[in-house]
Amino acid sequence: VYPLGDKFTVSGQFGLLYSILDLKITNNAGKTENILPQPGPGFNAEVNVNYQPTQNLIAQLGYRYQVFTIEARGPNRSDIITSYDITHGPTFTLVYLF
Repeated sequence: VYPLGDKFTVSGQFGLLYSILDLKITNNAGKTENILPQPGPGFNAEVNVNYQPTQNLIAQLGYRYQVFTIEARGPNRSDIITSYDITHGPTFTLVYLF
């Protein structure tokens, strides 16, 4: 957190992720097959501008980017496919302190 004045700050965070998934697919005949997903690494990063108009209220406006990898094979296949699950966009948060 870096102060920009009495009521404004800039903050950021970075975190490492590790996905553990259990994915299955149901074919047209109604049979469920495991597609053998493999755990994968990822990360989450966020930057915010924070405003504290009163002692009990904080407003945050920011941007978040999150990605992790998924490796799996399709039904009845032996080759592994790598895919990336990416979520990103603006964020807005209000925090009321009791």
